[in-house]
Amino acid sequence: MSIDNKVASGPNFVPSYQTSGVPFVTSSAADEVPSAADVNFAGTPPVVPIRVKFPFVTRFFAITNTGAGDLRVGFTEVGVQNPTSPGTGDLGPETGRHYFIVPTGSISSQRLEIRCTQLFFLSDEVTGYPGSFSLMAGMTGITGSNFPVITGSNDFLGVG
Repeated sequence: MSIDNKVASGPNFVPSYQTSGVPFVTSSAADEVPSAADVNFAGTPPVVPIRVKFPFVTRFFAITNTGAGDLRVGFTEVGVQNPTSPGTGDLGPETGRHYFIVPTGSISSQRLEIRCTQLFFLSDEVTGYPGSFSLMAGMTGITGSNFPVITGSNDFLGVG
């Protein structure tokens, strides 16, 4: 009788993050990323951010803003949509604005050593102009089904 000594690759399997990542590269079409300004207009259908779903858990990623305006990047759809009421001043983990900005004209964000299975993109322009991006990521061998769903409702506060 043989013994199966196969090591399972889960979210905390350190060797998966110590080896070089398998490349994953994608780009949006020019002006494909909708504007965050369109999210707040009453009477219009909700704007859906561009979602990039990775085939495996990332080891790292880097983003190039190829659009004419700043770009919001977040880990949940709600996080990049900024659902917080303006003027509340509350930026706690249970509120909106859970994204980071990749500025206009930036050649690339720095390489971000973050484990995730998806990213969401919205143009941060208040004038309603769409944006675009290029993304490079290094993949681990960990499948998304072996990784927790990162969302505020799962107690991952600060992502939306």
